[in-house]
Amino acid sequence: MVEIIPADSEKGKRVLQIVDLDAKLRGKYLIASTVVEDVIADIIVTHFFPQSSEKSELLNRLVLQDSGLTFRRKLEIFQSLLDLKHPELNAAHSEHIKKVDGIIAMRNSLAHHKGNISTDYLLGKELDRIELLSYKNGEQKIKQIPVKEFNQKLDECSRVAFALLELKDKIIAKNQ
Repeated sequence: MVEIIPADSEKGKRVLQIVDLDAKLRGKYLIASTVVEDVIADIIVTHFFPQSSEKSELLNRLVLQDSGLTFRRKLEIFQSLLDLKHPELNAAHSEHIKKVDGIIAMRNSLAHHKGNISTDYLLGKELDRIELLSYKNGEQKIKQIPVKEFNQKLDECSRVAFALLELKDKIIAKNQ
């Protein structure tokens, strides 16, 4: 049976605080990871069309954005292009490129796991973390992400996005 919690009760206020924190943190990361995904798609397009054109826009819209191509598959294509055509840039940026796997994993976790609003969590004293619930083989798993750790992951995601933008500029310069 689902418990109805009045929004103006202490428990209701606590639920709203948790949901608000969860939404703010998840939203920020989902936006930042989408930037990384978009930069990777732009780099793929830039490899084939160094100058923006109708063809490059069509490739981006039809193949990279609208085809159901996953973030992971875009990363695989991107890595293959670097291996085959830009090995020196791949070596120079390998640290940032390796971090994209972690960004994808974090993004998927945030997007596909629900927030914990259980009574045990609601009665906790601090709002210093979010808890994500998932299920594997019928067992519930709880992943705690402290706000401090979350902010570090968000900063890392932003640094990777900027490094990839720098890599894109190098590919453009090399292809001209």
